[in-house]
Amino acid sequence: MDAGFLVRLGWWEAGRPRGLRLELQPRLREGRLRLPEGSGGTEDSEVYRAGQVARYDAWSDNERPSRMSWSRWSDGAVERVVGLLGCVLCGDSLARVPAGAHTADGAAHVCSRCVGRIRTEAPAPRGWPLGHRRCGGCGRDHPDAALLFEGPAGKLCVPCAGALEPVRRGLW
Repeated sequence: MDAGFLVRLGWWEAGRPRGLRLELQPRLREGRLRLPEGSGGTEDSEVYRAGQVARYDAWSDNERPSRMSWSRWSDGAVERVVGLLGCVLCGDSLARVPAGAHTADGAAHVCSRCVGRIRTEAPAPRGWPLGHRRCGGCGRDHPDAALLFEGPAGKLCVPCAGALEPVRRGLW
């Protein structure tokens, strides 16, 4: 099809798509937001075409398509896909706060604010036992004496923090 180009956006883990996937055809002003394993184990989707959004899932039976502008729908769909992942330390959505770094395997992300914290604050051991201290980067459970960076949403061990790779900005 020569009428337009196709843009795909989604998260991948171990070579497989994870969560929401978005396919846009900006020149045609058409798109599809898909959740492959949605309600009842079947695909849920939202389709934008001709200025209307149609939803296909277990809750939208007999629901009429709604009118919406292309920019509002496409911007919202991108934000929903990007917003699925958050900072491993503070939990803020990457749609709200840009990622500053990724773990070495690219599976976990640290927002730009928390990257600044890691650079300026020292990790500390915990002085009292409060359960698991699982690193959001490597997934290992660390003992209380281990040094970790801690945030409201999770923890990052010193080796993972040291192996963070800055996010490359730009198209190439």
